[in-house]
Amino acid sequence: MPITSEYQPDSFAMKSIADLHATDFVRDYTERQEIIDWGVDSAHLDHLLAQHHTGNTHAVYTVLKPHPLPDRMRVYIRSRFTTANRDCFDGYVVNEDAYCYSIFACGREFSFGRDRVLDEFSIRALADFRAALNAPEYKLFPLRYETEILDDEDRLIAGVI
Repeated sequence: MPITSEYQPDSFAMKSIADLHATDFVRDYTERQEIIDWGVDSAHLDHLLAQHHTGNTHAVYTVLKPHPLPDRMRVYIRSRFTTANRDCFDGYVVNEDAYCYSIFACGREFSFGRDRVLDEFSIRALADFRAALNAPEYKLFPLRYETEILDDEDRLIAGVI
């Protein structure tokens, strides 16, 4: 669906990355002009940026043209996860390759990374996740994820971690 300057203002949302929630479908802010090219009024965008892109917090926003996804780092894609125990959780993956991912459970967000640099961080997140579920032996992996967004080859972004 093409987006023009006739867009409904509430179709474009922005907030601080610190305020992410399970109901958000968000992207990391990097390209002002790209957003304007989608048809978002520049004055409206500047007003939102002044409110939400402050200090060292990043503003995040809805991608109005998700196919193809913007070619940049930190694209947050709403995902549905299925654990090895066959439980389902909402969350998000970062980028098409799920470089990092977060699961929402028990009113909290548990974030993991696939890079070895993040191993210690992910081990702690897994322990916290298990503690929140009160299930010390909970089998999270292999963890399947699926999104509602297509990749460049028109396949759903999905995979197994």
